[in-house]
Amino acid sequence: MTAEAIAIRKALECAVTLGWKSVKILSDAKNVVDMIQKQVATSWEIEVLCEDIWKLSSMFDHVEFLYIPRKLNKVAHSLAKFSISLF
Repeated sequence: MTAEAIAIRKALECAVTLGWKSVKILSDAKNVVDMIQKQVATSWEIEVLCEDIWKLSSMFDHVEFLYIPRKLNKVAHSLAKFSISLF
């Protein structure tokens, strides 16, 4: 959960740096997406990260956070697993 929230925050930071005005963030962590969308209570474990994400979100004209099942996003999952092996 924490790693997913950190990745989302970093993606938003990069998008701001690049000057993007509209973004869609896809994640296979439904619980994190639900917390960011304020559909469920935010876990204390990622509360500060969610606050960062909400602040960053205000810098865009349009931002969406969408849940996508892992089986439908195998490329991203494979890249994430590969990046972990680099450390």
